[in-house]
Amino acid sequence: MTDYLILIGTCFLVASAGLLGGMFTLKNQEKKGSTPFYTLLFMIAALVGWGILYASNFSFEPGALLYSAIFGLCFAGVNITMLLAIRCGPVSLTNLMVQLSLITTALWGILFWNAEFSITVAVGLIFVAVALSMILYQKGKGEKITAKWMFYAFLALVFNAGCAIAQKTQQLVYQGQHGNMTMFFALVISTAVCFVWCLVDRPQTPKEVFKKTGWLPLLAGGLNALHNFCVILMASSSLSPSLIYPCLAVGGIGINAIASCILLKERLSLRQWLGIVLGAVAAVLLSR
Repeated sequence: MTDYLILIGTCFLVASAGLLGGMFTLKNQEKKGSTPFYTLLFMIAALVGWGILYASNFSFEPGALLYSAIFGLCFAGVNITMLLAIRCGPVSLTNLMVQLSLITTALWGILFWNAEFSITVAVGLIFVAVALSMILYQKGKGEKITAKWMFYAFLALVFNAGCAIAQKTQQLVYQGQHGNMTMFFALVISTAVCFVWCLVDRPQTPKEVFKKTGWLPLLAGGLNALHNFCVILMASSSLSPSLIYPCLAVGGIGINAIASCILLKERLSLRQWLGIVLGAVAAVLLSR
């Protein structure tokens, strides 16, 4: 029973990052430099969380630092581009695009991990194509889709795929060892990248932004670390991976879409809702 409660809670954690980023953006839309400030605070909180996890299971393997560097750069990339996409488009559809990075990881697995190209994968890829056509085709009512949003959302998809590929490859190469070490040093790199971005695009009123909405990125970063901790717990539980990952995919997409409509007042068209449903089904098929 406890394992299922953790699974349900983790679905909400998956959905939280985009929602908290959307809430922050809504309150600081006109403030210069607020986006890099958000990502820096997010990374600091996530780094603290991973530092605790790393301290509880310390190990060190110099070769794994290569995967830390790749993951760290991609993790900074996905968070930066996701926030930039949210500034000019809907949170619900941005989150869906990020989750659909499973397309890339599925294809990568077939090409480099000797994964089987099954009927399930083929159907999942078809569903992805249909889902993308439904959310990107603009006609009538619904959230406006711009070329700028599409650019950032697709970049977020690619960076998220890079994160998944780097993490999976590291675990395959080192037979499941040094995961916490890899992630801790990856977050060090991500934090450094976001710090540099903050220096380049300095926040106009950092004290005011931090006082009013600083808790949002700090909470998002902490929940990110908690999300990963819960995944680690479930990996050693009685739950099957064929249940865990599809549930996280569809749960995260569904909760994010519904909460975006309620909390952020997003108004999706029927076509966009159908695209989200098909995207969730595709995520389930590709994560099995």
